[in-house]
Amino acid sequence: MDGTHEVISACWGANCFVYYKPVEQGNNKMVKLEMNLQGNVVTGKELYKQNSKEIIKKIEELYEYIYKNYVT
Repeated sequence: MDGTHEVISACWGANCFVYYKPVEQGNNKMVKLEMNLQGNVVTGKELYKQNSKEIIKKIEELYEYIYKNYVT
């Protein structure tokens, strides 16, 4: 994705964040993603392995979604 850092920075500036929510303890365990959209927290339903390629791609997709729908 081109401009990933710019998109993420713009989202952070608009008080929108994506982060892990652990469902297991320990390293590289299963996590869900949460979006904090200007104080409104939305928790995803899908499970991802922490630090996997899939979760990194999904985080980038979510930031792109936030940028298009909440920032611009």
